[in-house]
Amino acid sequence: MASIKESIVLKNSKRLEIPSTYILTFDPKNGVGKDDFYFFSTRAKKYNWKVIEMEADHNPQINKLDELVKILNNEK
Repeated sequence: MASIKESIVLKNSKRLEIPSTYILTFDPKNGVGKDDFYFFSTRAKKYNWKVIEMEADHNPQINKLDELVKILNNEK
């Protein structure tokens, strides 16, 4: 999870806003708040990232590919 913790240094004099999205996958049996990665989604929200909650295991590219593609393409 270093990607959400480590800062980067940009050498551009203008402030660069990079839109970021965090996809929290969770098991519906346990709910969102009990997922091991829930903490990281709350941190992402504090950084004003868009957070998407998705019922899936932590490999949606395998088990929920169509739904993941729709999210990545900003479809509903």
